[in-house]
This record gives sequence, structure tokens and C-alpha cells, in this order.
Amino acid sequence: MNSHQETTEIALSEKFKHKYAYFATKIDSNGYVESIAYNESNHPSLRDLGDLITEVPKEFLQFKRVKRLKLYQNQLTTLPDFIQEFDSLEELDFHDNPIDELPEWIGNLKNLKKLDLSKTNIKELPKSITALKHLEVLYFEETQIKGFPEEVLSFQSSLKRLFVDEVEQLPEEISAFDKLIEIGGKIHSFRYLDKIPLLENIYINDSKANNFPPGFGPIHYLSDLHLIDCKFITKLPLTLGKGEHLGGIHTPFPSLSFWFSGCEKLQGLPMTFQGKRFLSLHLNGCKNFNYMATDMYIGTFQAHGNYWHNMPKNFYKNDVKHFEMYDHNIITLRGIGNFKSLRFLEVADGKIHKIPDEICNCKKLITIDVSGNPIKYIPDCLEDLEELGNVYVQNTPYWEEKQ
Repeated sequence: MNSHQETTEIALSEKFKHKYAYFATKIDSNGYVESIAYNESNHPSLRDLGDLITEVPKEFLQFKRVKRLKLYQNQLTTLPDFIQEFDSLEELDFHDNPIDELPEWIGNLKNLKKLDLSKTNIKELPKSITALKHLEVLYFEETQIKGFPEEVLSFQSSLKRLFVDEVEQLPEEISAFDKLIEIGGKIHSFRYLDKIPLLENIYINDSKANNFPPGFGPIHYLSDLHLIDCKFITKLPLTLGKGEHLGGIHTPFPSLSFWFSGCEKLQGLPMTFQGKRFLSLHLNGCKNFNYMATDMYIGTFQAHGNYWHNMPKNFYKNDVKHFEMYDHNIITLRGIGNFKSLRFLEVADGKIHKIPDEICNCKKLITIDVSGNPIKYIPDCLEDLEELGNVYVQNTPYWEEKQ
């Protein structure tokens, strides 16, 4: 394409954006439109329903070298045939649209790397999808596609990220997905997760599983583990803390990130995580969580809505940078002085009666929030903490006495 044609495509892009204000285009270094997407400043959630598109504008055809097409959160019921003319297309994202069918021509997009059809009414994957030899990302959670489609087995050598809708159990063949680093969905059995060789990130929601299967092995590259509303799970296996490269191999400081929310019966974190480094450990709505490993560094520890009367066993035998806990029945912070890295202490709306003197061992403290607790005493040594900038004591007896 010569410079005049390149200028023409840029001009067409400006005209297109003027007509379709909610779309944004991105121009590559050669003057081609490489991406068409919703402008995030005009996110559909902030717009009237009447602004959502019901069909893909034909003007898209002006831009033959588009690599990324993002049509998410609209009112599309079908995908137009002309999309298959985008030979360079690498990403097609139309999640959250009332689309009923993924067309057969999807297999013609030979360069496609990412396909997101989540939150649609699609019931099955067409056979032609197996022609996508470079597909790395496939999302179809919250669709009508139940089970593990046979077509997905075609991507054993390419797929890196996979989110399914609802699966009773992953197939044994999942062990052959030798590039898969991330998996998620409503998965009702943890079997075979430990057989995925490079697995790093697990996102499972609403699982009916109550335990990991016998003989469950380590997940050597585990980095992120999110269990959301898995109401029946009671224990994590000891082997989960025995991976050889926990926290990833792409960073000088490998760190884990565990997020457990609504896991009402989960009892604790095994001692095999002793000495491990956590970027974050979230325990929201985990009212029966009562023990954890020791000597861990935890960047952010968050525990909301648990109504604990006591902190989990060994909690204060770790080091925490950001301690955040609301809606609790904790009456004491005894042991808090062990947190040498503590910067933020936010424990509002509980039953804590005093801030212990040992808090002054936390030399790096920036913020303390104990509002909404029956606090009557605050140690004078807080004045010696050079970095401490904010102490929130609103709605406490201490606050009322000072007024």
C-alpha cells in the first residue's frame, strides 16, 4: 500500500469514528486499521440500551487488515458473513451478546488466536472450528455449551487459555494440552488438573466438588488459584503446596495469589505452603477457615464477611503488608507486632477493644483504620511511627471521648 492509500485508510477511520462514536480504531505503524473496539470511555454499561448495536456495521469492510475485532456487550443476534473476509484477524470478541450460533465460516479465520463467545446463547461449537490451528485463547463460559466439546481436543498443541461453561469432569486428554497455562469455569471435579503440565492459573466457580481426588499431585507452576462459591470444598491437598515452581518462573520474586470467596466449608491452608510468598490471599465469606501455614509473606490479606471470633491458627506467625478485614467479631490484635512489613491495617466494624502497644513494632505503618470497633485505648507510641499518616477511629468510644 502506498502512502496515498495509507492516508486514505486513516481518513476513512476518522470518518468511521465520527459516524460510530462508540467505536475506537487503532492504526498500526503502516497506516492500517488494526483494531476496532468499543471506546472504554463509552462503556455499554454507561449507555442507554438504545445505543447498543444490533448488527455489525458494513463499514468495517473498509479495513481489510483488522487484527482485533471487539464487539462485546451489545445486542447482536448474528455474526455477519463478511467477518470471514478479514484474513489477518487474530482476535474476535463478542461476549455478552444474544447470539444463538457460531457460524461454520469461523474455520476460515486461519490466523485467529483468540475467540471469546462467553455470555451468549450458543449451544455448540461447529466442526469447522478445528481448522483454527493457531487458536491460543478460547472462552465460552456462561453459554449453553455443556460438557467438554470434542472439538476443543483439536487445540492440544496451541491452546494457552480455556474457560468452559459447565463440566462434570475434565477429560483425561487434558494432560496433552502442553501449552495450557490457564483454565476456568464451573468445573465439578478437580481431577486431572494436576496433569496439565504448564498450568499456572485456575479459576473455578460454583463447583459441587467437596474434595480433591485421592492421589492428586502437585501443580508445579501454580500461581493463581481462584475458588468462587465452591460451597462444598473442605480441604486443599498437601501436594498443592509442593510444586517445584510455585508462583511462576517469569519473575525474580515468584508470588502466589489465592482468592477464596463463598467457600463456606473450607477449613484452611496446608502447612506445605510454609515459607511461600503470596501477592494476595483473599478469604471472603469463608467462615470456617481456621488454620494456615507459617513463615509466609502475604502482600494483601483480605477477609470480609467471615464474622470470625478468632483469627486462623498461625496467622500472626507470618508477615503481612496489607491487613484488611471488615465485618468480624475479633476482640484482640495480639500478635500484630510480628508483622514487620505492615503498611496498612484496616480492621473496621468489629469488636476490638484496644490497639496493643506491640503495634509500634510495625515501623512501616502508613494507615490504621479501626473505626466501628469498641476501641477505648490507643498507645502513645504511635506518635513515634515516622511513616504513619492516618489513624481512623470514627464511631468508637475513644473517638466519642475526644469530641
